[in-house]
Amino acid sequence: MTSRLALVALATLETSAGPTGGFLAKEEVPGRANADSASINEAGAVTSAGTYFNINGKGDNYTYQYITDCYGRGPAGEPYHCPEGTWCQVESRMNWYPWDVSYMNRGRCLPYVQLNGACEPQFEGDDAWNQKALPRKANGEFFERPVLCAPELICTGETIHVLPSTCVKRRLPEAGCMSSAPFCAGRSPGDCPSSTKDMCVCPRLVNESAFEKNQSSCTQENKVTREKLEHCGSIFNSFNGPNFAFAYQSDHDQSFGSVGLPDDHNIAGGDTVEVKKLRLYRGLGEANFVIANRILQTLWPYPVCDSSTVNCTQFPLPVLLRDYDGELLGNYTDGRKADWMPEEGRGVTNYHCTWMILHTLSVNGKPLLSAEEQTAFHEAILYLSSQFDCKVCRSNIMDIIKFYGMPKGNLRSDYAWWFWRAHNHANEHTYATHSPSQQQIDQTTYLTPEDRRWDMWANAHYEHPWFMPHDVAMRMWNLEDL
Repeated sequence: MTSRLALVALATLETSAGPTGGFLAKEEVPGRANADSASINEAGAVTSAGTYFNINGKGDNYTYQYITDCYGRGPAGEPYHCPEGTWCQVESRMNWYPWDVSYMNRGRCLPYVQLNGACEPQFEGDDAWNQKALPRKANGEFFERPVLCAPELICTGETIHVLPSTCVKRRLPEAGCMSSAPFCAGRSPGDCPSSTKDMCVCPRLVNESAFEKNQSSCTQENKVTREKLEHCGSIFNSFNGPNFAFAYQSDHDQSFGSVGLPDDHNIAGGDTVEVKKLRLYRGLGEANFVIANRILQTLWPYPVCDSSTVNCTQFPLPVLLRDYDGELLGNYTDGRKADWMPEEGRGVTNYHCTWMILHTLSVNGKPLLSAEEQTAFHEAILYLSSQFDCKVCRSNIMDIIKFYGMPKGNLRSDYAWWFWRAHNHANEHTYATHSPSQQQIDQTTYLTPEDRRWDMWANAHYEHPWFMPHDVAMRMWNLEDL
C-alpha cells in the first residue's frame, strides 16, 4: 500500500510537451488534498517502479518517472538523456490508468539487445536515429518492443532467409577483405594473394597506418578503376561452372547420363550414386563469353569505345582460361599471359572480381534502367546461377531466386539492393567468415596455419563480422571518377 501511494505522489509531477508532440500532465489524485505531502516516501516509488541495476556495467541505474521520461522534457525544460547502454523507447499512447505513472512508459530507457539477440531492423543512414534521442524502425515507426540492437551491432531483418532477425556484428569495410592479406582467413597456407592483386575493394578514404600494422587489407589502391573493372570483366566472362554439373543414374531414370539441375540439388543427401562431370549449356545457342560480354557492354559504367571515343573500354573483353575444375590458369584463351593476376590465391581474386562487377554495374549509372539494361541484369543473375564456377555459390543464388524472386521494374536502386542482399547471403556462408585469421593463429597456441580454412558448416561460430549495412555498401561501390 505504501508503494501505491508513493506512485500516486509521483503522478503529480508536471511534464512539458515532448519534441514530437507530447502532452502536458498534471494529475490531481482523488481523495487527497496534497499529493506532495512529505509523508509520501519517494524511495518506495523508485523501488516499486522497477530499476535496471548496472545496465552498463558502471552502476548507472534507471527508473522510469516523469522526470526521467526520455520522450518528454523534465521540470528544467531539458530532455532526459538515457544512461549509457540504453536507448529511448517511445510509446505514444494515453495512459489508461492516469493515477499510476508506472503504466505510462511513454519514453522509457531500455537496455540494448546484445549479440545474437532477436531484433527489428532499425533506420539506417542517420546515426542520430539509431543510437541517440528517439530511434525508429526501418519503416519510420517507433519501436513497440525492446528489440533495438546495440550501436556496434546491426539487425539482419529478413535479408538472410536462413536466419531470423538477429543482432550481428557490423562488417567494417575499412578493415578490408578477410580472405586477403594480412588476414588470409579461409585460405590455406600459400593460397593468399598479394595485396596488390587481390581485387579487394575498400572505401575511398582508408587508414594506411592500419594496413602497415596488419590491421587492415586496405590501401589507397584498393578501389575500382576502369582498368581493374576490365580485368574483372575477363574473369566474369570466363565462367564455365557446368563442368561441375552431374550426370547420374536415378531410381526414376535408369539411363545413365541424366542431366543434373543447375542448382545442384539433383542428388538427395545420403544417396550413393555413380556420378561423372558433364558439360552443361544454357540452351541459348551462344558461348558463355558471348553472353557475358553482351551483359557487360550493356551495363558498362565507363565509355565504350567506338571510332571517336578515347579513354574507353574496348569490347569484347578477352576471356581468361580455366581448367576443368574452374581454376583460373593465369592466361587468356588466346595464349597471352594475364600479368595482373596473382600467382597464388586466384580463387580469392575470382570471388572479389565477381562482386566488383555486380556491385559496380548495379550501383553506377542512370537511376532509370532501359528495357535492355533490365534484361541484361536478369541475364547476369541467370548466368551466375548456372555458370558460376563455385558450386555452393550457384546453389545459393538459386535459393535467393526461389525465396525472393528476380528484381523487377526499372529502378536501378532495386537491382543494386538485390545484389547487396545476395552478397550478404554469400558472406554468411564463406570460409573467411567462419575461419580464424592469421592474426588469431599467431596469437594463440592451439591454432596452426592449417586452421585457416575451417569447414563453414561444422563451425557455427562467426569468426569475423560479415553483414554489411546497405548505405555503407552503396557508398563503397559508387564510382567518384565517372
